[in-house]
Amino acid sequence: MQDYYAARAREYDDIYLKPERQDDLREMEAWLPSQIGSGHVLEIACGTGYWTQFYAPHCSQVLAMDAAAETLKIAQSRVPLDHVQFAVGDAYALPLPAAGFDAAFAGSGGRTCLSIDSMNS
Repeated sequence: MQDYYAARAREYDDIYLKPERQDDLREMEAWLPSQIGSGHVLEIACGTGYWTQFYAPHCSQVLAMDAAAETLKIAQSRVPLDHVQFAVGDAYALPLPAAGFDAAFAGSGGRTCLSIDSMNS
């Protein structure tokens, strides 16, 4: 499966170019930072960093993970911020306890925005 995602890394952002999605995307891009907050954020399945670029400038620290190194290369070039760390990782085997983060986001994986409190309950 990782080979599949790696081979298509450059195609991922094509979905954001569709004219019929532009209004919804602008709304979501503006909405996302207020939902994520400004603390320490864990992003699972960050893909090419499309969503990361909108909330990360408002955060104190971000760990953005994806299973495919090829998509992370795109994400790193899109979000060149010192407080954002990109790492190859598995959503089912997180390298750190969830308690170390204020929020978690899975934009490319699950389109879900959760507080850590809701993840732990």
